[in-house]
Amino acid sequence: MTVVLKKQDEWADRRDAERVDAEIVVSAVNGDRQVGGVTENVSEGGLFMTTKTPHAVGETLTIRFSLPGTEKTIEATAKVRWTRPEDPRRELPSGVGVQFVSLSDAERTLIKDFVKNCE
Repeated sequence: MTVVLKKQDEWADRRDAERVDAEIVVSAVNGDRQVGGVTENVSEGGLFMTTKTPHAVGETLTIRFSLPGTEKTIEATAKVRWTRPEDPRRELPSGVGVQFVSLSDAERTLIKDFVKNCE
């Protein structure tokens, strides 16, 4: 797992929460379709996960992952807010940015503490 503080970018002023780069194995479920991926970054508000499986903006997913140093599996309902197609010229993998819409207070605190400890 790699954790690096994310530099300010053009999206920083649009986000409600601090975000850190982190590679964490994650699964996303929609109905009977389950796909795996790896996060690029995470915050208490959402995450970006790499995946070759296309998802539509507005699609609802159940996201499951465990933060490094914890044994607790976080399970959140999330909405796809944006997608990134693969771009070999810029060496960017395809994936989706999701916003958590249902997350327990305890899970939100775990994520918030993780982000804070990575700063």
